[in-house]
Amino acid sequence: MLNRDQMHSLGRFTFLMRKTYNQKVETERFINDAEYQNQMLALAARISDNTSDELLVLAMELGTKFECVA
Repeated sequence: MLNRDQMHSLGRFTFLMRKTYNQKVETERFINDAEYQNQMLALAARISDNTSDELLVLAMELGTKFECVA
């Protein structure tokens, strides 16, 4: 289960993914599906002119929380 700070980070991550890549992140699926987590975190970590530092930091934090390999 996620604590309050982690839920805030996940919410911010979903917002930035939609803003940066026009990619909707399904929160429930992200929490429960390791393969989906890896896909979303890999997309977030893809460096481009649109990628924000905050999105990269959030991807790393969430990857650590969920022990993802992306």
